[in-house]
Amino acid sequence: MSVTDDALHDIPPEYRDRAAALLKHDLEDLTALRGELDEYMQTVKQVSVMVEMLDVDTALKLAGVVLALLDAEGLDDEKRRLVQMAAHYLVREEDDEEVTGVLGFDDDIQVLNAVSRVVGREDLVVPLPTLLA
Repeated sequence: MSVTDDALHDIPPEYRDRAAALLKHDLEDLTALRGELDEYMQTVKQVSVMVEMLDVDTALKLAGVVLALLDAEGLDDEKRRLVQMAAHYLVREEDDEEVTGVLGFDDDIQVLNAVSRVVGREDLVVPLPTLLA
């Protein structure tokens, strides 16, 4: 099994198709990816002023994970493509309403965690939030 297969296997089935589609994109320049991430963080901060339910702390924590993955040294093209996919998965949200819910970042967390594990950055794994009963 390849590193990509390992990562996809670790991503819950309901998120795999989107992750797999993002993996088909050509590799981008790291500066461009950082720019997308910066834009995302600015948008999150702006939206958080208007949307009370937005979990800005989690959004910014996940952006920090992506930055750390982008800064990882020694990644081959396959692992770089996985990191790029994780970055795109976070910043190119298909359903903007999803981020305002209590569990709005669960899919992003699971995708980022799968990528973090396969590139050897288990220290970046983010615990999934739990709902209080």
